[in-house]
Amino acid sequence: MKGALLRRGEEYYTHMSKVFATIKDEQLKYNWLITDCICYPQNAKYTELLSQEYAWITGEELTHMIDREDFQWIWGVLSGFMKNITLEEVLKYKLPYADGFIGFWGSTLNIQNPLRILKLYLGTVHLS
Repeated sequence: MKGALLRRGEEYYTHMSKVFATIKDEQLKYNWLITDCICYPQNAKYTELLSQEYAWITGEELTHMIDREDFQWIWGVLSGFMKNITLEEVLKYKLPYADGFIGFWGSTLNIQNPLRILKLYLGTVHLS
């Protein structure tokens, strides 16, 4: 697991276009389960999609959404699954969550869904 802390006054905490550039568009290879999400897109379609209990979209759809509107993500879990894994298989497990997930802070990272290949935890941590 890797993470980053902002210390230089960046405008956004999670700017997905920069994340995608950093991972060299790896997100295109997967289907994405988006859960526990707080974000504020201007596009009503995206707001509706991401305010549900979960969203299931392709990497292409996720990329298109960010290409059209690179809005700020405050909180959430984006879990990437191989394209041959179905939503029905994924939903056999509890939905992944970020808010209150102790797996961030323990000595061992806990895996919330064993079928996932790639996971992005998005969140704001204030250090004093």
